[in-house]
Amino acid sequence: MDKVLSYVNQIMDRADSFNYFVFLSTFVIFLDAILLYAHGISIFELNFSYIKSSITIGSFLVFLCVYSMFMAVVVTGLKFVISQIVLSLPTIEFLQDSNNWNFRQTFSKDYVTTSQMRTYAIKNDNSVALGVVAEKRQEIRDLLNLEKNCFAFLLASLLSLAVGLEGSPSLVVSMFTFTEDGNLLSFESLKAILVSVVYITMVYIGVIRGCRFQITPSPYIDRIYFPSNDIKN
Repeated sequence: MDKVLSYVNQIMDRADSFNYFVFLSTFVIFLDAILLYAHGISIFELNFSYIKSSITIGSFLVFLCVYSMFMAVVVTGLKFVISQIVLSLPTIEFLQDSNNWNFRQTFSKDYVTTSQMRTYAIKNDNSVALGVVAEKRQEIRDLLNLEKNCFAFLLASLLSLAVGLEGSPSLVVSMFTFTEDGNLLSFESLKAILVSVVYITMVYIGVIRGCRFQITPSPYIDRIYFPSNDIKN
């Protein structure tokens, strides 16, 4: 019981992380789709008695392998292919940040790349600069992971939608099922707004940004602000 409570506390500590929310939601949606496809039940019907009687350790391990392949091969591979196709096509101007060029022209001399800052830190034995590099690289990794997780969320949603339309409604089908209600502040209205906001956000981060329809949100995503520096670009 103590281990369960400790695990719950770890989850709650990260509950306010959007990246963690996306990753966990993707896992749940994917699990729901696999349960419907393999066992004919949705995640809403899953309980401990069913797990004990119908799900073996072997099937659970197979599911983990399938999910790992989905994230590592399908999501990563498809995202890379789409990105390369998009980059080979003409830039879609209205998706670009109009401030990027002005920003580059005005502040280019005040920014250095992470590799330049790392070299500077090593040469000058500057632990603060090295810490800034590590923090910036972690920030870039977090951003790339968020884009990947949002793209995976959308793919898992499409899978759940395809499975859920054939038989019992899946989690995604249930989310997009609304009942008529004239009250603007009803649960159904709030649900529609919330689902719309979530999926619009996922499309923007996972597809428009993640698949390079919008070229790098800032030309200095991998650069560090270092005014009046003597580092040669």
